[in-house]
Amino acid sequence: MLLQGSQAAYSGSSPAAHLAANPSQMLSLWRLATGNQLPPPPVPSLDFTQSRAVAFFWGQKPTGGYSLQYAGSQTVGNTLRVTLRLNSPPPGAILTQAITSPFVILEVPGHFIRVEFIDTNGRLLASASL
Repeated sequence: MLLQGSQAAYSGSSPAAHLAANPSQMLSLWRLATGNQLPPPPVPSLDFTQSRAVAFFWGQKPTGGYSLQYAGSQTVGNTLRVTLRLNSPPPGAILTQAITSPFVILEVPGHFIRVEFIDTNGRLLASASL
């Protein structure tokens, strides 16, 4: 895992997937996650001849209490399927009243050209292709 958190710069309301296969794509992906941090953390150096970076942005949430957990991945043909556990706050929980934007960025070995993020029930959350 390269980075995970609840305060991404991504401001969309819908889930989004991103796939980086070169330094330029990695910089764009990294800025979506860290663009609101001062100073932003340095972009990790990846060997793109061996791996890809993939990111899932859940979208803006109205309170704290939302998080993501990596639950596994598998490659099927040219597609990487990443399973995530989506955690929502329980009913009646005392929560921070702040907009959050949960995300996860992973480095995964391989040369796949598509990534699909699914939940633990197998429901497609978001996908991206090169």
